[in-house]
Amino acid sequence: MSQNVQDAFLAELKNKEVSVTVFLVNGVKLQGIITWFDDNTLLLRRDGFTQLIYKHSVSTVMPATPVDINLG
Repeated sequence: MSQNVQDAFLAELKNKEVSVTVFLVNGVKLQGIITWFDDNTLLLRRDGFTQLIYKHSVSTVMPATPVDINLG
């Protein structure tokens, strides 16, 4: 069964513990590592603290390094 691009992208970031910058629709910039996600939210960890982010507030997720996703 194929998965959607969003899930494949976030899973790769989470599994490889890639540092990301998350831009919110209100212009706020958050940085950290995605430790968990579901259909509505994601958890972002930085310096031992975790933030819950609602996906509807996310504009862009920018990885610090290139990511190769497989949509098989």
